[in-house]
Amino acid sequence: ANNTVTIPAGQTSATFTLTMPASGDVTVTATDADNNLYGDERILKTLPETLSMNTHESIGYMKKSIDDFTGSAPQFDDITMMEFIFDTPIA
Repeated sequence: ANNTVTIPAGQTSATFTLTMPASGDVTVTATDADNNLYGDERILKTLPETLSMNTHESIGYMKKSIDDFTGSAPQFDDITMMEFIFDTPIA
C-alpha cells in the first residue's frame, strides 16, 4: 500500500535513531543509573518545548535533556539526532 504524507512549508521534522530489540518494540535506549530508559514518552514530552527554537538550539536542548536524564550513567550506545526544516511543501 502507498502511504503519502504532505509536509507543509515551514514544518519541522525531528528524527532520532532508535534501537529495535528482538521483541520488536521500538525504544530510545539512553538509560539512567537505575537502568530506566529515556524512552518515547520523554521525547514526545520534550519535543514540543523546542518548536520555537532553531535547529542548532533544538538539537542541543534534546541532547541536554538526555544528558540530564542519564546523569552519571555511562553512554553505552550512539545517539544520533537529525532535524529537517522544509522550505517548500513536500507531497
